Amino acid sequence: MKNLTKLMLLVPAYLMISSCVTNTKTPAEVVKTMIVATQKLDYATMKKHLASERIARLEEREKEMNENPYDAADFILQIKDAKVEIVSEDISEDENSATVTIKVSQLKKADGSFEKDIKLIKENGEWKFDATPL
Repeated sequence: MKNLTKLMLLVPAYLMISSCVTNTKTPAEVVKTMIVATQKLDYATMKKHLASERIARLEEREKEMNENPYDAADFILQIKDAKVEIVSEDISEDENSATVTIKVSQLKKADGSFEKDIKLIKENGEWKFDATPL
């Protein structure tokens, strides 16, 4: 009976604490997720991590890829073996925007490696890509 009373007290406390903890990803984690989704042409995942004003452009690209499967296949072949590493993550003072610098190598049709800055913004408390990945 004593254990049951403890359990009854602990469950509400656990629920209160867990509801306060957010499950949001860091900007770098969002970039990693988007890279994998882009390599797989996983549009659902890309849309989930894309700023709302950028979704329409992604939907246009999705339609183009579906209408031209050879272009989609060529795109996948170009990026499937690419290696991407996070170089840095810089969050603005107001914590509403961020820049993640990535280093891309082993990309077909590209000599050597290069760095690229990825801009993210916060929407409804979650980090979102502020550019269309395709």
